[in-house]
Amino acid sequence: MKNYPFIRYSLIFISGIVINNFFTIGYELLVLPLIIFLLISILGYFIKHKRMAELVSTISFYLFFFTLGNYLHAIEVESKFFLPDEMKTIEKLVVIGSVQSIDLRKEKEISFNLKSDSIRIDNVYQTREIFLICRVRDNDESLNKLYNKLVPGNIVRIEGTFQKGREDRNPGEFNYDNYLHSQGISGLLYVNDDYDVKIINWNSSAFQTAIFNARKFVDSQIKSLHNAQTAGLLRGLLLADRSNIDYETKTEFVNSGVMHILAVSGLHVGYIVLIFVVVLGRFNIFIRSILTIVGLIAFLLLTGMPPSVFRAVVMAVVIIMAYMANRSTNIFNSLAIAAFIVLSLNPEELFGAGFQLSFLAVLSIAVIYPIMQKYIYSLKLKSKVVNYILLFMGVSLSAQLGTLPLTLIYFGKLSSVSLLTNLIVIPLAGVIVGIAIFTLTLSLFISSIAIFYSSANEIIIYTLYKIISFAGSNQYSFIPIKNFTLYDSAIFYAAIVLIILGLTQFKSVAGKIIFMILVITNAVLLSSFDNRNLLEDNNLNVMMIDVSQGDATLIKFPNGQSALIDGGYASFYFDNGKRIIRPLLNHLDIYKIDYAFVSSITQESYGGFIPLIRSGIIRNIIKPMPDSSSMVDIKFEELIHENNISIKYFRKDVLEIHEVKIYLLNDENSTSFIRTKNNQTGVFKLVYGNTSFLFPGNIENEAEYFYCDEYKNFLKSDVLKIANNGSINSTSLEFLQTVQPKMSLISVANQNKFVKTSPFILERLKKMNSQIYRTDQEGAVLLQSDGVKIRKARWK
Repeated sequence: MKNYPFIRYSLIFISGIVINNFFTIGYELLVLPLIIFLLISILGYFIKHKRMAELVSTISFYLFFFTLGNYLHAIEVESKFFLPDEMKTIEKLVVIGSVQSIDLRKEKEISFNLKSDSIRIDNVYQTREIFLICRVRDNDESLNKLYNKLVPGNIVRIEGTFQKGREDRNPGEFNYDNYLHSQGISGLLYVNDDYDVKIINWNSSAFQTAIFNARKFVDSQIKSLHNAQTAGLLRGLLLADRSNIDYETKTEFVNSGVMHILAVSGLHVGYIVLIFVVVLGRFNIFIRSILTIVGLIAFLLLTGMPPSVFRAVVMAVVIIMAYMANRSTNIFNSLAIAAFIVLSLNPEELFGAGFQLSFLAVLSIAVIYPIMQKYIYSLKLKSKVVNYILLFMGVSLSAQLGTLPLTLIYFGKLSSVSLLTNLIVIPLAGVIVGIAIFTLTLSLFISSIAIFYSSANEIIIYTLYKIISFAGSNQYSFIPIKNFTLYDSAIFYAAIVLIILGLTQFKSVAGKIIFMILVITNAVLLSSFDNRNLLEDNNLNVMMIDVSQGDATLIKFPNGQSALIDGGYASFYFDNGKRIIRPLLNHLDIYKIDYAFVSSITQESYGGFIPLIRSGIIRNIIKPMPDSSSMVDIKFEELIHENNISIKYFRKDVLEIHEVKIYLLNDENSTSFIRTKNNQTGVFKLVYGNTSFLFPGNIENEAEYFYCDEYKNFLKSDVLKIANNGSINSTSLEFLQTVQPKMSLISVANQNKFVKTSPFILERLKKMNSQIYRTDQEGAVLLQSDGVKIRKARWK
């Protein structure tokens, strides 16, 4: 530490950032440490006592770096401007501003970052500097035309719909709005017609435009030389754009513990360094190092300079420059210098998952791997292959141990196959990157030969996908670990430190084993103190899920079985089944849906069920009677049968699940009110002990009158799920007087401009003294019943 003082200075610098993040300090208070720093420095100059001078000097440097971290973070925070929080959605927002950067072309969409000069809200212009992500959706011809003429630096006038990023609206959901704010971005601007994007000044940034054109060219070369599957992966590995890799494939990468392959960072920078070392092996050390640094910077620019690549390149350049200067390259000092450089440019990086994971991975390799390496060498294995495999697994295990707490916090999964998959996938990915770079370079000169190398890469990538699919799609490929907290992380790291100390202090093997068992046992016991299940055992749990559009309600019965009522809306751009419901089920440790109630064959009800059906997690489906005139219904029935799912239709019946009774109320013989799709929806009542819940689907007033006449007081329920998102077409006064709900649940997205809850319905419910719970105000709503009373549970 004495020979590498920057480690201490970097830690003090980081502490200044952390303090300012939790305790906002004004500029006037930051001046005080700076004055103290100057006074101490002056005092140190006049003190002749050596030890006192060293102490003064050390305090001066500590104060300087602490103040610098504090000051830079304060500037970073105050330089960001956002639209007010209450502005969740703004229709017909007009923005005039400059294009900062443009993403590579996505299917059915163009996305770019926009810095506003002025905005117009309700016909009033305001001079306001904010950053937005603009997403333009139109037909391919229009999008291609816009993509080919738009460049960074253009001044544009855009009219679209503003939306804040989605917050954590359901348990375990990623808070995208917080992420955008950490990047200084106010929200998203959606444009559904390229005509609403007008270039009013053709100014351009020569440097940014050159980078963008280079990325476009490489992207087009990748697409022209490879099939769609290969091009999608190479785009991710070389250009840091994963948009063409589907959600299921990404999930398999996570499950098999190799998601870091898709996140361009230190591993990929290592591949680039290795390629340059091999290619430039005959050059002297100075030229080789300079050309490697130039190559790394070129790779950084080609990837669009994402933070993860920037961090890795900075770290690599620091190490190479130390090597060039013939100085000892202490990995901890290099890490500290890289962290200081990265955080000086953007202090907010410290609180991002990418920064934490990348630096922890390198730090844990530096700390843990030497111990494993020493032990492996002590085995004195004769086989070099076995020795290499064990050393490689040691590096992988060291990185995984160091980042495990963060992995569990962010992903909630512990891969049980990651050591084996990394052993195969990491070298394979290196080969893929090497062949891809060679192919792209060769295609500039002899494209007819380059196609052979691209074909070889396609075979390797096909093999890679097969390995990851086999490893990641198996139900035993990962262990779900939920609610892993900072408290658990502290216990984990303390246990790692104790184990390392124990392995170095104890001489006998027996002593080491006993000590490790004691440490691990105590760690498991201590970490279990804050464990709790959100869905209570032996009680009925009813959760109204906050979906972007439509309805979805999850039920967990006292015996542990589960049901899902509707699956929310699904479209090309957003599928609630994939993006909301499946992650929520995983978070709640629900891996099978025993009963799926499809209220109606409309996108808002059945759309989200499609990916759930295809994933094989649904056992039984209850839906409206088949409609032979509806092609959508015919295809949906075919999908159900293809996946061997038991099917039942809404007709008068009673389902008994443990102590819960579900009364299906539809009368298939009555056609007096069936004139619309909404009135054909499934209607049922759920009863547990003395508590009850009524789910009327999307029935409208005409059908409500029918059910009131048919069932009368039997409709009376403690909880009513309000039909049609609280529209005026449903929830008639007669229906409410019959049901007499103590609680009313309304599913309506807070950013859905098409669906609004009628104020008349809200007033009607208030007059009935019914407690109203709305997803647009609260996110997901969880009700729990013990058979005697119903209570609303907190999940945040």
